[in-house]
Amino acid sequence: MTDAFSDTLDDELEEEADDTDAEDATEEFISRSNSDGAVRDRTVGFGVSEEMHYLYRELSDSDEVDADLRKQFRDQIERMASRHPDVAERARLKYAIDNE
Repeated sequence: MTDAFSDTLDDELEEEADDTDAEDATEEFISRSNSDGAVRDRTVGFGVSEEMHYLYRELSDSDEVDADLRKQFRDQIERMASRHPDVAERARLKYAIDNE
């Protein structure tokens, strides 16, 4: 059994494979996802150990640590999306379909 939604996205990706407009749209989508003006009304969760949770909380709350861990996580997702443009393209297309 195939997933019709995935099949449709695959067809879209094949049609846009050589389209520089699609590449530009995906790069803009990635950039917009982590821009300073982006509305952050969604959360991304992943499991960590209890020890990691304590480390995260202390690092986040400490005045001695000059780093924004939340920003670093967002930056890492943006870097991964840039390294995997086909995956980012699928995300952009799904976003467009969901927001039609």
